Amino acid sequence: MGIAGIVLIFFSCTICGFYFTSRLRERSLILQQIQTMLHQTQTQIRYNAAPLYEMFRSFSGAGASMDRLTFIGPLVRFLEQGMAFPPAFEQAIRQWEKQTLLEKRDLALLLEFGEGLGTCDADGQVSQIKLLSERLEVLQEEAYSCYTAKAKLYPSLGFLLACAVTILLI
Repeated sequence: MGIAGIVLIFFSCTICGFYFTSRLRERSLILQQIQTMLHQTQTQIRYNAAPLYEMFRSFSGAGASMDRLTFIGPLVRFLEQGMAFPPAFEQAIRQWEKQTLLEKRDLALLLEFGEGLGTCDADGQVSQIKLLSERLEVLQEEAYSCYTAKAKLYPSLGFLLACAVTILLI
């Protein structure tokens, strides 16, 4: 095996380590954006009394603050087709869960958010969002601590794996 093969093994294994680190970071960033969405929803309900369709349509154009929440676009389309909000939200989340790096408990919290919107008065919705926001903070802290704990581990493991494979091949 040539030097080029060994270098290729080292690079590919190390890049795999960085890839898994980026996946951990991505979950943390998605949870931050969900927190932003919760706060903006709470503000919209409290001060604007905006309809849910208008609210989420404005979120779909929010730019970088919610660019990882790609379920918002399909949600707006479902609402434009005349679906009620809770089933439209659930369907959008179910489609998105196949593409996202969120865990089941993260998605369960999101689904709970969708079930509560538009089903009670403004004060009840604001209270529910506050409660969900507090629970989301715990998930965010867990995701960030997992990221910080494993951010250096995965690239190191990739490098060590490359070393092991190279030794076995030599």
